[in-house]
Amino acid sequence: MIYFAAFVVIMFVIFYFKIIDLRIGFYKPEDRSKMNVVDNSYISTLKVFISEADYEHIIGKVIFFTTWNSFCRGSIEGISILNQLQIKYNDNKKIVFISYCSDLKPSSIEAFLKTRKLDLKFRFLNASEGLRSSLRTILSRDPTVVRIDPTIDSLNMSFIIDVDETVLYYKEGGMVKNEIPMIVSILDEI
Repeated sequence: MIYFAAFVVIMFVIFYFKIIDLRIGFYKPEDRSKMNVVDNSYISTLKVFISEADYEHIIGKVIFFTTWNSFCRGSIEGISILNQLQIKYNDNKKIVFISYCSDLKPSSIEAFLKTRKLDLKFRFLNASEGLRSSLRTILSRDPTVVRIDPTIDSLNMSFIIDVDETVLYYKEGGMVKNEIPMIVSILDEI
């Protein structure tokens, strides 16, 4: 009887951690092979994952990059904040706003935003899988960035990198209104 109870407990623990693993989005060993960090360069790494047209759009500019997904409430609530920033700096040709949605194809993002009455004018990257984890890996190696775990892909992120690839701003999770003044102060100096 003790062996059976121990077996049931062990099976429960294995099953429980399997569910948690799926819920918080830890990378499976086979997914880690999709990470492709190129010489710790954001620009070189982006070039590997995004289309040539998207790459030409960002090269030589300050990049405001954000990731999000359609099932994250924080991401959805932050879209209006992101849109305000993009509108404010729309005429500044030195800054480019790009976005990567981890669960929708770029062709379906517009319909998703429209059904929720959201307006986001970022350029949506057509990127291959592994982009976010590769960028998180580079960020995790940067001593100026708060320590992050590059193997967790469930957290959204936003960051600003200068032309020389210096991280000017980094945040995990969705955008919140009290961050706007800090972001504006960074972007106003560009």
